[in-house]
Amino acid sequence: MVQPHPRSSDHPEPPGPGLRALTSEMLRGSTVLLRVDHNVPLTLSGTVADDTRLLRTLPTIEQLLEGGARVILLSHWGYPGAATIHG
Repeated sequence: MVQPHPRSSDHPEPPGPGLRALTSEMLRGSTVLLRVDHNVPLTLSGTVADDTRLLRTLPTIEQLLEGGARVILLSHWGYPGAATIHG
């Protein structure tokens, strides 16, 4: 029988030492695939209505780049089954 992963809250700490523990020596020359939540709300004209999610990821992206890593961002667009607005 598979046991569920124990969770102390809705957002448990990820496994491992975390981003702060990564040194420039570890990052230099590496490629980092970073999953980000850039599914931002748009206005009817297609401009970003709230850039909070974009701005909150900048410190992480900057730390990786300053450490010498190549960064690939992975996100998604929209929600399954959601209506699409064509302009």
